[in-house]
Amino acid sequence: MKCAVYSIALLLLFCYSCKTDKEMIAKKTEDIITAIRDSNINSVISYLHKGNPNVDEEGSIFYINMAHEYIKKYVPRGKKVSYVILGRDEIYRVLVSCPLFEGFDSSNGVKKAALELYFRPPTPNSRYSELVSIYMKQDLNFEYRWKKSK
Repeated sequence: MKCAVYSIALLLLFCYSCKTDKEMIAKKTEDIITAIRDSNINSVISYLHKGNPNVDEEGSIFYINMAHEYIKKYVPRGKKVSYVILGRDEIYRVLVSCPLFEGFDSSNGVKKAALELYFRPPTPNSRYSELVSIYMKQDLNFEYRWKKSK
């Protein structure tokens, strides 16, 4: 009986000390946002899952640079970039959305901008999700941009 109690206590202690997948995604997201803010492209690229042939490193660099510019323009240096872990999409990736701007910027016609990070689900080889895609979602007022360019 004593052995069973010690085993259960040890198991509970072990489980309590393990980070959940959601906590690991949150930590990675914060690290990635910090690296993007500091324009440390190599650090962000190091988070991308290298074993996946579908990972577009070149496209990711484009979106990293775009996200850096949005953060620099719309998020004051002392303010933390917020994020929301939205859950799994139709192919079981975890989507993390980081809203960077909402409103209307008359200098470029942007109404909304958000950094989106996609993490693949854990596998038998990896206990935690790994970053597979970086994307900048934008809502632009094309009519305004077209009128402004004339």
